[in-house]
Amino acid sequence: MAANPKFAAEDAVRHLENFVVTSSDPSKRVKYRLFRLIGAGAFGTVYTCDCEETCRPRYACKVIVKNRLNPKGLDNLRHEVEVLRAVQYESLNNVLVYQDLLETKEYVCIITRYMEGGALFDKIVKCGRFSEADARRILLQVLRGIGYLHANGICHRDIKPENLLCSGEEENFEVLIGDFGFSKFYREEIMSTLVGSSYYAAPEVLQQKGKYSMSCDIWSFGIVAFILLTGFHPFNDPGPHPNPDHIPTNVCSEAFEYDRSKMVNLTPSAQNFLTKLLQRDPANRPTAESLLMSDEWLNTSDAEPSVDLTPALPSIRSLAAPSSFSFPPAEGMTEQDPLFPGPLLPDLNDHFFVNPDDPEGLFAPDQDYPF
Repeated sequence: MAANPKFAAEDAVRHLENFVVTSSDPSKRVKYRLFRLIGAGAFGTVYTCDCEETCRPRYACKVIVKNRLNPKGLDNLRHEVEVLRAVQYESLNNVLVYQDLLETKEYVCIITRYMEGGALFDKIVKCGRFSEADARRILLQVLRGIGYLHANGICHRDIKPENLLCSGEEENFEVLIGDFGFSKFYREEIMSTLVGSSYYAAPEVLQQKGKYSMSCDIWSFGIVAFILLTGFHPFNDPGPHPNPDHIPTNVCSEAFEYDRSKMVNLTPSAQNFLTKLLQRDPANRPTAESLLMSDEWLNTSDAEPSVDLTPALPSIRSLAAPSSFSFPPAEGMTEQDPLFPGPLLPDLNDHFFVNPDDPEGLFAPDQDYPF
């Protein structure tokens, strides 16, 4: 039986807790200490980390184990780095930007802002109450992020609750789009690869019948929106014992119609909003830009009466960590040569200081770290 790549990756980097990553900057050399392990996936793990400026965990460090990646995984990582370097922080773009990036012989480390609120569904459940107005405020932020990416020629290709990260107080918390591992610059390139997460992938992605466009992000956004507003996945089996494994098949089946009765308690404009998003024909889906400019529900004032969605929270809780699978799977490989020797990261060695006691790895325990 093949080893579970998630646990293999977690075991491979668990020993990095309390290690220090050092980068060089023209004005200062910043040290990041890796603290608590907060997540593990097929390609690596995520730690909270901090720098010399504060004792609070203000950053997150995604540590990717290079020998856990197959050639496709390596290609995805290159695309992720390319996207991260292109995305810039701007007010209201709602995209998680990177703080630092470095590569070692065994690992690639991506340091970003630490989103202490965690994934979207977990944050919502912790709030304890929820309304249609709350859902609209959240979805507006996500759609601004998608619109920003699309305006810059970037297709995310893995919009799902786990990649929508939260920060701030229970009221009016911030939501940013993260994890660009499957992202791609659309430009004039053809996107035809089966990527993303099975519960949120668009039908044209799942069917693999040809190229698809950035509209696949709008479908995935629509699935997230439907769950937020109703507590149900629109393409799960009907009845008391649904089987989530059937979702991809149901999405691709023209004969399967999602249960519109789940929307009856919503305002008419919210129902219309969901209907526009969940169009199987991508040509019939609106763009992020058009939704932000003219959708009636998104542009409704929060002063208007709002439907209470708190009864949906138990259902949202059950979907907070779905067992959807991602494509493609990680396979082992032994090659550990630099991933970015060419023009993508030509200045890598100029930006990151190699610890003289560990010239191959950049990692070293630091017992004298200032906190």
